Amino acid sequence: MNIVTEANISGKPIADKTHKRPVRMLRWFVIVGSLLVLVVGGIVYFEYWRAGFIKNIFANNKPPPVAVTIAEAKSEVIPNLLTAVGDLAAVHQVNVTSDVSGRITEILFQAGANVKAGTPLLQLFDGPEQGDLASFKAQATMAQLSLERARQLAARQFGPQATVDQAQSAFDQANAGIAKTQAII
Repeated sequence: MNIVTEANISGKPIADKTHKRPVRMLRWFVIVGSLLVLVVGGIVYFEYWRAGFIKNIFANNKPPPVAVTIAEAKSEVIPNLLTAVGDLAAVHQVNVTSDVSGRITEILFQAGANVKAGTPLLQLFDGPEQGDLASFKAQATMAQLSLERARQLAARQFGPQATVDQAQSAFDQANAGIAKTQAII
């Protein structure tokens, strides 16, 4: 049993047909290759032309001439006093700031005067600190008297050494309070 799936019009078997495709394919390769060579050649030529063109522009480019203004020099007398509107700024100036806040009770310098380092410039209101200083001085005096009594009693062996140590501690604390308050003042 023969099953024919394709009509054979010419009577020749299908396998005997000749194919012309390789010739067409070769022709397309030649055309595309030629176009590719033309495009690459055009790009290379354009780059060569552009480099020469830029070199030519820079070779012929000269800077414009410089504008010069001249004037005749002459001598004039300049007055020592000039009238002008403006602001003045000192060459050497000091901004005075305080580490503590408070009310200023006295200014101890004149404007524009020269002052030396360490010279007091302002007096702040220090009434509470002066009161604390007087209190610590009174405590120091009392602690010193107590210390002397405690040492005399301990020397005669009528009092313990602990009393001497306590009196010494109270005297040192009062002196520390005096030093701290004086530093604040």
